[in-house]
Amino acid sequence: MKTMLNLLAAMFATIQSLFNPRSTRLSNEEITATGFVGMPNEITPESRDWLKVPYGNFDHSKGLQIFDKSAAEAMANEFNAPLRRFIRWASAKSGGAPFYIGHPDDPSFANEYKDKRAHGWVKELRADEDGLAMRVEWTPLGNAVLDNQEYRFFSPRWDAVPVAGKTKQFRPHALISAGFTNQPNIPVNPISNEDAPMMLPDWLAEALGVPADADKDAVLAAIAAKVDGAKAVAAQTAEAAKMQAEAAMMEAKAEAEEAKTELANERKERRVLIIANAVKEGKITAAQTGEWETKLTTDFANSLTALAALANTLPGTGKKTENLGARKSDGTLDPEKLATLANERASKTGQPFAICYAQIRAELQKTPGA
Repeated sequence: MKTMLNLLAAMFATIQSLFNPRSTRLSNEEITATGFVGMPNEITPESRDWLKVPYGNFDHSKGLQIFDKSAAEAMANEFNAPLRRFIRWASAKSGGAPFYIGHPDDPSFANEYKDKRAHGWVKELRADEDGLAMRVEWTPLGNAVLDNQEYRFFSPRWDAVPVAGKTKQFRPHALISAGFTNQPNIPVNPISNEDAPMMLPDWLAEALGVPADADKDAVLAAIAAKVDGAKAVAAQTAEAAKMQAEAAMMEAKAEAEEAKTELANERKERRVLIIANAVKEGKITAAQTGEWETKLTTDFANSLTALAALANTLPGTGKKTENLGARKSDGTLDPEKLATLANERASKTGQPFAICYAQIRAELQKTPGA
């Protein structure tokens, strides 16, 4: 019975090759792997039974392999079909595709890999969003290889057909076998249980303040600390800037108030001197000083003009300031008399009080005994 089944399986394989004469068998292990960087994804004992072949376009010595989800779906459907499983079982392949060390079933690698024992069996294929998933049942030989970490990667061997209208481009359509390798032609994830530490670039480790081989938790904690520190510095900077702005605003406000007060005091002093001079000249009486204070405060320019235009009509008054001495008994200039004379000149000429004061002071200093 077994002989008959083997014969049927051989006949089926022959018929299949007749219907697909252009099929090319590609083993995805290169004699010299170039440009490959292994992805450091750890495969734990609980997950190593499902291996993943990623989608992509992969160079091969025989051409470019176009492997996408549609190719994976077709491959999975073909592999999982009851008839195919029956044929593999009848061919003494335990219903699966063999998993070797390397590719001893490929003539190109036959001299390199002498061991033709199956170290596992691919029992099921599944087309995932990110690649073709392969469920493997490992034999004791395969488990020993995994436990000893002799090989970190694997390589699928499959039948591929030419892409219509393209030169040296193939689309895989049927899995033949798979093999352990350390030189994969396709960037598959590692299958060993090696717990290799994540190595950070030196500049990043230095910036974070952690060792280059720090674990994930330490790296995340360092990043969190850096973020918190940056937030604290930003908050302190913002608070300092706010306080500085508030201090500058208060200082400016105080200066403005001081200038306003000084100006108000200066104007008040000028009004007092103007009114006092008007009383001395007989333009107004002492009882009218409050009235003219209000007028000069409300409308200084027009009120000053009106006050200057008043005649000296009060009894016993006259222009006394013409002969008013500006020196004290000790010979120094009398500030009050200087102010009176300055107000008179300001009233007559319309010049600022300060200018008139300076002019009169200079004139009197040149006149001895004035």
